[in-house]
Amino acid sequence: MEDIIEKNNKDEIVNEINLVNSDDKQNNSENLNSEDNDLDFYEQEILNQKYGLCPECNQPNTDDDWCKECYSKKFQQNFGNWTSGNENIDKFIQDSQLNARIIFELLEWIPYNRLRNIKFLAQGGFSTVYEALWLDGSIDKWDYEKQDWGRSFEELDEQDHNKDAINPKIKNPLESNEKYGRPVVLKSLNDSSNINENFLNEVSG
Repeated sequence: MEDIIEKNNKDEIVNEINLVNSDDKQNNSENLNSEDNDLDFYEQEILNQKYGLCPECNQPNTDDDWCKECYSKKFQQNFGNWTSGNENIDKFIQDSQLNARIIFELLEWIPYNRLRNIKFLAQGGFSTVYEALWLDGSIDKWDYEKQDWGRSFEELDEQDHNKDAINPKIKNPLESNEKYGRPVVLKSLNDSSNINENFLNEVSG
């Protein structure tokens, strides 16, 4: 009798385990299907030409005024014209430029000499945070008439030139002939010269 009860208990436990595993598989399947549906929806939008056609290759854009295939080639042609001085960082930025389907997936290297009005904001455990003005502004889209990148920036006013010019804590103050820029926040990482591929993989993940 005890053996039968023990066997029944074991059967109940096994059945419960099977039910849990079945639920887990169903949940995982639903999650995968949800991800697939999201991906398929975006790809379907591209195929339906929601973002129009690229005027260069006549293929569907991957976002408004953004053709991944054509833009990645333009970025690649410019790889030899800039470097961060760190091979891992260069590759990290280049990979983003080659794979960016939308503008928000894009990274750019900003040379220090293109930053103005650099001002300390806060000190953290692993970095120091600053605010600044980026003279060039960020890439917006390719200008086919000028055959160069169109950029997003704003016209600077007199206050931008005067308010920080007399502040000794401001680095690289604006020159009088510099009329345009884009506000940015900078993070200076401690020991950034030793940034390796593992660190960048963790950031991108």
